[in-house]
Amino acid sequence: MTGAERTRPGDVRSAATATVARPPRRFRLGRLYPYLLVAPTFLFLLTVFLYPVLYSLYLSTRQMQLFEFGTGGKFAGLANYLAAARDPLVWNAVTRTSVFVVGAVTLELSLGLLIALFLNQRLPGRRFLRAIALFPLMLTPVVLGITFRILFNYSYGVVNYALDRMGVAPIVWLAATPWATIAVIATDVWNQTPFVTLLLLAGLQSIPEEYYEAARVDGAGAVLRFLHVTLPLLAPVVFVAVFWRFVATFRVFDIVFVMTGGGPAESTETLSILVNKLAFSYGQLGYSATVAVGMVLFMATVAVVYYRASSGVRGE
Repeated sequence: MTGAERTRPGDVRSAATATVARPPRRFRLGRLYPYLLVAPTFLFLLTVFLYPVLYSLYLSTRQMQLFEFGTGGKFAGLANYLAAARDPLVWNAVTRTSVFVVGAVTLELSLGLLIALFLNQRLPGRRFLRAIALFPLMLTPVVLGITFRILFNYSYGVVNYALDRMGVAPIVWLAATPWATIAVIATDVWNQTPFVTLLLLAGLQSIPEEYYEAARVDGAGAVLRFLHVTLPLLAPVVFVAVFWRFVATFRVFDIVFVMTGGGPAESTETLSILVNKLAFSYGQLGYSATVAVGMVLFMATVAVVYYRASSGVRGE
C-alpha cells in the first residue's frame, strides 16, 4: 500500500483547509486593485484640498506680508485671532454677510417652493417648463455678475428702463445703499432659485398620492392638504435645501466681486470679499488667512447648531 493510499480523510480535510487559508498571490493583489485605481484621484484631492487648508492654518499663526510670501514671516501665535475678534471691519463683514444669507435663502426657498408646486401640477408641456426653469443654473457666476451689472446700470440698464416706463424714477442700483445689497441678492436669487426648485420638486414627487386621497376623503381642502400633508413630508428636503444654500451664500464671492467689488462704501463687502482685500489690497497674508479660518469656523458652528436644532424635522 502506497503513502497516498494510506492518507486518512482527516488529512485530506486539513490539506484542503490549508489551501483555502492561503489564497494565491494573484487573489490577494486582486483585492487591492480597486484601491489602486482610486489612489491617484485620492492623492490629487488630498493635494488640492487638504494642503491649502493646512497652509491657511499655518499662515493664520504668522505675521506675513504679501512681499514676504515664501519667507515664513514671524510667528504670531493667536495674536491674529485676538485682533480679528476685536476688529470692527470683520464684524461689519459678518453682519453684511448674514444679511445677504438671510435675504437670499429666504427668497430662494419661498420662490422655489411656489415654482415647485406649480411645476408639480399636470400641465401641458411641463417637461419643457421644467427645463426652462433650470436655465439660470447654466450661467457661471462671473458671466451672471457681468450680465446683471449691465441690467442694473443706471443709464442704460433694462431694470431702470422698465421702472421709467412704469413712471418710477431711475435708481442708482450699484452705487448707492441699500440698493446695491438688494441688487446682489436679487442676482443670487435669480441664479439659485432653480436649484432649490429642483430639490423641492423631487421631494414633492416622492410624496405618495394616497396621503392626498385620504385627506380629501376626510374633507381637507387644498390649504389643509398643503399644511398637514405637503409641508410635514417635505420638511427633510427643505432642511437639505436651506443647509446647502446657507453654505453657498455665506461664502459668496464671484457675483458680489464682479457687480460691486464690495462697494459702495463697503455696503456689500462680505467676508470673502474682505479676505481677498486683506490679502491682495493690503498685503496682509497672515491676517487674511486668520479671517478665512475664522469664517470657516463660524460657518461650521452655525451649520452644526442648525443640524442639531432640525433633528426633529429629519426624524431623528
